[in-house]
Amino acid sequence: MLGSFVSMIWSGVCLGTVAAWFTKWILPWNENRKELVVLQDPLLQIIPVRDCSTLVSFLSAMHLLWVLITVLQLDFEKVCLHNMALSYLYLFKSTALCLCPLRAPDGGIPIVDTVLRCMMGGQHFIHDMMFSGHLGHSTIISMLINSSSYIWYLKPILLTYCLLRSRSHYTIDLIVSVAAAHLSLHCAKNSYVC
Repeated sequence: MLGSFVSMIWSGVCLGTVAAWFTKWILPWNENRKELVVLQDPLLQIIPVRDCSTLVSFLSAMHLLWVLITVLQLDFEKVCLHNMALSYLYLFKSTALCLCPLRAPDGGIPIVDTVLRCMMGGQHFIHDMMFSGHLGHSTIISMLINSSSYIWYLKPILLTYCLLRSRSHYTIDLIVSVAAAHLSLHCAKNSYVC
């Protein structure tokens, strides 16, 4: 029990360090890049635009609630896997942002996630396209939950709908985020921390 508690604390330190690096340096650098590219996404052209910020904020609050419940259940191994997978997701997203300089789709309504905004000190970024961190995180949590309740599997689908509907991400961003989430969880399961 003590070993898994220490692993959970260490994974939290890793996540905090990577998240701070990502939000303080990578996101502002990417937001101010001059050479951002706009993709022509045919799926976005047929879906009507709608602001889904409230629903996305609610889904983010559900993520935090899941982490809190998992900690209170003393399932330190699952929290450790979550923290390490999210750390890897941030690292993969940092690499993707450097390699794929995408600008937000034209005509979209930027998602204002109040939960995430509070965690990031009020900062708001709209050009962090490649890939969706919201969908990646939601996919990681859905894969970590061993439950007969299918509501957790509907979350990534609902989130995909919201992100496409608000034109906050391109279709390719959402596809890559699911693949990155799977890769992140695989790396976390094979790390020395968990």
